[in-house]
Amino acid sequence: MSSRYFNSKIERSSYQDVHKTSSLESGAEKWISVVEKGGPPTLVVEPNASNVLKPLGSKQPINLVSIFGAARGGKSFLMNQLARKTGVFRISNAKDPCTSGIDLSRTVLNLSEFRGKIGNENSPKVLLADVEGQGDRDVAHDARLASTILPLSKCVLFNWKDSLQIDKILNQLGVMQHSACNVDASSSSSNNTAKVFGHLHIIFRDWHYTGTPEAVKQDLFGRDKRILGADAAIKDNLRRTLIEAFDSISVWLLPPPVEQTIDLSKELTEKDLSPVFRKGLGELREALSRQLSHPTYFGKYQITGSLLNNIVPVFAKTLNSGDVIFPESAYTQMLKLEVENQRRVFCIKAKELFEKAKDYIHKETVHGMELEEELNTFCQKLKGEFEEAICSKMNAEQSKSFLSEFDMILRGGKAEILLENAKLLESKRSEALKNAKDKFDSAFWSHVRSSIAFTAEEVEQIGEKA
Repeated sequence: MSSRYFNSKIERSSYQDVHKTSSLESGAEKWISVVEKGGPPTLVVEPNASNVLKPLGSKQPINLVSIFGAARGGKSFLMNQLARKTGVFRISNAKDPCTSGIDLSRTVLNLSEFRGKIGNENSPKVLLADVEGQGDRDVAHDARLASTILPLSKCVLFNWKDSLQIDKILNQLGVMQHSACNVDASSSSSNNTAKVFGHLHIIFRDWHYTGTPEAVKQDLFGRDKRILGADAAIKDNLRRTLIEAFDSISVWLLPPPVEQTIDLSKELTEKDLSPVFRKGLGELREALSRQLSHPTYFGKYQITGSLLNNIVPVFAKTLNSGDVIFPESAYTQMLKLEVENQRRVFCIKAKELFEKAKDYIHKETVHGMELEEELNTFCQKLKGEFEEAICSKMNAEQSKSFLSEFDMILRGGKAEILLENAKLLESKRSEALKNAKDKFDSAFWSHVRSSIAFTAEEVEQIGEKA
């Protein structure tokens, strides 16, 4: 058998990457949609988001910056300015909001790009997420949508485009309070002070009022002396929940982005921005950069592109069923989904291996023992790669059933190829014997005819008797 030909043909086919990734461009991918089909709204994770997340892999730390706030409040504009790029998220002056569900930036930023200064290239990379405006639907819906990415975000921006209206702002922030109730971090840490979410930045836009960030924060989160009784208790509970849920809370007062209001009707670039707005934006970006220089953890697991890609569908499924997200449970479910995906990938590889082997034995004569030896080599290699892929995600006991199932697939495929090859060899042997006999008969009787004076009919009769 031409062993080299067989090896190269199988390896090129079986060990190629099954998943292709398309080159990324500017703009955003829909990450999570909300589907309504007569029943309760359902969270759906869109597959195209994988084009952004999968290539980031499972080693590179990823920090997510997500933005929340009222609809039509300029969230997408602010995120584009923070990214230093136009067109990352779509902006519009139309009355309808630009974002529905959650959009994920295709642009993946190095921290030095985000910060605008040379820094440590080993720092986590930055991804941006734009969440649909809150307030158009009920709080429960907004909270469920927010819960899909709040536990995974390093920095959470709350965009507010109005004056200091404490009750309205707290009501909007109530979405995050509800989201905190959807996540139970206590099961993932022995530390009772573990925070559910990252750093919250409350950003007042177009601020032209008196007051300092510190004073505004005190008004928002200090004890409210204006109201008493049950209403005061509800507000105090909301404040307490938010303070306990986030690693930190900061307030920012950004002026209008331009000095002339007529300029607000056009798409603004950085050079259009007023100096005072650029200064405030720069200070916000610098504060975010300090926080983004450290990796994010969900429970005790570091956030990576692979984790984001695999765990958000688990969150969506959990929230759609009305359950609470437990980090340990969600992570275990995610690992099971990853292992199931690896099983599918390696089953495809095994199928390609046996298809190429089948194609080869139909073209070439291969002895049974030699073919079996070749197949054993490739099957062992494939099984070893599969074992390495899943054992990094579960212990030996948990992986046993997956390995056993894959081993049976390999054994079955190998037995089928060997059986088919044996039939082909038998068929070729029978055909060779028949051809040899025909050649012998033809040569023998040709010699007889030329040596003995028999008629053609007599020779035929002798042949029949023989």
